[in-house]
Amino acid sequence: MRRIPWFASVLIWSLLAAAASAQDDPRERGKEKAHQRTQETRVLVPADRHKEDEVKAPMVHQPQHGNPGFQASGPAQAPDDPLQPRPLQERAQQPFVRDRALLQVNDGTLRASELNEMVAHFQVYRQAVLDMHLRQAVNTLLPRAVFAARYRQDIPAMRQRIDEALAKIKGGASWADVAREYSDDTEAENPEGRYTFARERAVQPFDRHAHSGMVGHIQGPFLTVYGFHFLEVLAYHRGATPADDTSEVRHILVMFPDLKQRSEAGEDIRAFIKEQVKQAKISALEPAVVNLVPRGD
Repeated sequence: MRRIPWFASVLIWSLLAAAASAQDDPRERGKEKAHQRTQETRVLVPADRHKEDEVKAPMVHQPQHGNPGFQASGPAQAPDDPLQPRPLQERAQQPFVRDRALLQVNDGTLRASELNEMVAHFQVYRQAVLDMHLRQAVNTLLPRAVFAARYRQDIPAMRQRIDEALAKIKGGASWADVAREYSDDTEAENPEGRYTFARERAVQPFDRHAHSGMVGHIQGPFLTVYGFHFLEVLAYHRGATPADDTSEVRHILVMFPDLKQRSEAGEDIRAFIKEQVKQAKISALEPAVVNLVPRGD
């Protein structure tokens, strides 16, 4: 029976039931358009191309408050194409117009830009009020924030390793050879780390990149609760509704060393992650977002 990979998961946290507003001061609304975001176009990288300039490093936040190397914007999208992931809604609501740290998560933070990205993603395929999208964004990104803070000292070396792997793909090496040398995904049943995912079957922001990156484009490197990834969307299949879409991807994973050792020792790392998130100290950094702090069981 096929095993589910490390990075495939149902939501670790349940959505919070109570409705509450966590938006900016209305006075700020008139100063900026909430949906205007600087984006960087991803570069097409067909599997059989060897050009030196075919991969561009993604735009990332500089390390702030324990949030090192998080991707700052999603891919720019062309006019709607049925063979591509669905584009963001033109009138998608953005909760925040100014980027700043909103939640303290142990020694790290969750930032407004991260939540904006997730909310825009959810609005493509989920029908819900903005507050519920925002709560889901917090819940799905908390594990990454917890482990980015826990393993902060490992991140520079991990980033160097994932960048080396990406450079080899850029230089014309085969995906299978790079995966064999660099990838810590031992669950893959093929040499390229290839999977087909329905929505919300992978951790965030892997799921977001798999369902928003244009076919043939490299997404990343980006950080999840398991470590650094980059992926290529190979094919996209739109379902009867946006919630039924599936994405075929191949990816490289450089895992947090401690998680890799725990996995190799036979430990249930999903259970370990869930317990660490449950024990995390989470607090609001401004009164407007206090209702985003998850409640205890």
